[in-house]
This record gives sequence, structure tokens and C-alpha cells, in this order.
Amino acid sequence: LSDPTCRGALAWLPDGRSFVIVDSHRFGECVMGRYFGTKSAKFESFTRKLNRWGFKRVTTRGSPNMAAAYCHHLFQRDNPDLCTKMKGDGGLRATDDERQGAAGGGIDPPG
Repeated sequence: LSDPTCRGALAWLPDGRSFVIVDSHRFGECVMGRYFGTKSAKFESFTRKLNRWGFKRVTTRGSPNMAAAYCHHLFQRDNPDLCTKMKGDGGLRATDDERQGAAGGGIDPPG
């Protein structure tokens, strides 16, 4: 999310506790290829992995059609060290309050 070459593909929501995938095609090219070693991985497979790590999909006010936003209480813009506490088996999942808070936040403009 902090990589400037991936602007337009994904962005933090204003609260810094959720992110949105703005353009799944660009996301595949920019993020999947660079950080996961493949451009051919399906977006649906990536979202299943997010679920496995405890991320929850949220609906955001004013989001573009089909924009996918996700939150996890240990994935925060200003606290990157929290990620080390995440569990890949779906432990420590986002709470309903976190999803609701993210939903009211809107979306940072890409770029």
C-alpha cells in the first residue's frame, strides 16, 4: 500500500485501518506480480487468502462499483509492526465494530 508504483490499484481508507482494491486488473499486474511472484493468480484466490488471514470485506460509503475493501484490526497504516501478530489460520479476525467503522470512512482518492 505504500509503494507509489501501485497507486491506482489499491489505497488506504481515510481511517488507516482498512484498504480498498480500486482496480483489480492493475492490482494483478502491480501487486500480484511484484509481491506474490505471479500475475496469473486469480483475484478470487487472493481474496480467499485474505479471509484465511482474518481480513473481512467491508462495504464503504461512496465506493466505486465493485471496489473491494478489507479490514483487519492488526493491519493499520500507522502501525505496521502489528502485522507480526496476525495468524494465517484466520485467528484474530476483524470485529463487527471494525467493519462498521471502515464502512463509514469512504475511500482515499487513488494517486
